[in-house]
Amino acid sequence: DPFRAVVKDGRIYGLGAADVKLDFLCKLKALEKFVGRRFRNRFILLGTFGEEVGLIGAQAFLDEYPGPLDFALFGKPTSLKLVNRHKGRGCYEFRLPVDSQKEYAGVLTLEFRGESAHSSTPEKGKNAIEMALAYLSSLQFPPAHAGISGGKLLNIVPESCRLVVPNTPEILKSIDARSDIRRIDADSSGRLPVSAALLKFWSAVQDVRRGLPKDTTWVWATAETKDGGFIFKFDSRFWEDAESIRDPDIWRLGPAECSVIRKTASFFETSTAWYVEGICGALEEVGLRPEFQTKTASTEAALFGQRCTSLVFGPGPSEGNVHRPNEYNLVSELETAVLAYESILRRLVAVP
Repeated sequence: DPFRAVVKDGRIYGLGAADVKLDFLCKLKALEKFVGRRFRNRFILLGTFGEEVGLIGAQAFLDEYPGPLDFALFGKPTSLKLVNRHKGRGCYEFRLPVDSQKEYAGVLTLEFRGESAHSSTPEKGKNAIEMALAYLSSLQFPPAHAGISGGKLLNIVPESCRLVVPNTPEILKSIDARSDIRRIDADSSGRLPVSAALLKFWSAVQDVRRGLPKDTTWVWATAETKDGGFIFKFDSRFWEDAESIRDPDIWRLGPAECSVIRKTASFFETSTAWYVEGICGALEEVGLRPEFQTKTASTEAALFGQRCTSLVFGPGPSEGNVHRPNEYNLVSELETAVLAYESILRRLVAVP
């Protein structure tokens, strides 16, 4: 049950346990030690919303808060390591028109089952949309018409996709030995768009991917048949010296019309200010090594980093854990995080 915390074998399971609700509670717990104490530096404990849909909560705060900001520490699952660099993010929508459609008396719905993962680490999952398109393009005689629907959110590798095709002997024979394809319905009728445009777009996407910079990901997040055509959404992650997709790539994906849903800059912090030294000292005090590492996922540090020194830190594993069933955090890391935040408050905020 994702809405009921379960503690088992040193782990606490539940939606948002790692990303990132429990980290906020660790900060609140650390503040208990400072009730009645005076503070030499003003600080804000900030909870935001909409990080995965354009960092809109963080942007709203920055737009409305006129005061000076020196330093920001962002709670994300980093296994209690400091993160000073992460990827940027671009989200794109492609609308692919189709010339004609055809009504079929019998259509077959096939469901492809993949495995979900965070879109910043697509290699941890199995993309069901790509499974469906790879299957369609592998047929010796692909159907002339097809519909597709799959994926729900831009930040999740889709675990399910449905392909609607004419009910033909070739299609039925091709799925007999496939355990990853489930036959849903073979009796209904349906109006399907021409599949040639879909297959051509799939081939062009594969070509674009092969030319992307190293470590740039481009995830097929959603696919939809709508208004006689197709609508696709992609989620891309990239480092500061790269780009998610360039104009020449977009032209190669024609006649699909491209629009940018949102775009977030990458993040790289190099400051050695006194509060960075204070953070490192606080972590050493509780037995942690203040080593800096990179993160593939984007965070609100990309926005705050343009206005103040920023770092990312928090309990729990990220890769292969967040945005998946049975998301968890480690009780031992939560307890250590409380101690770390108490030490940070003593060094940076409270009056000695």
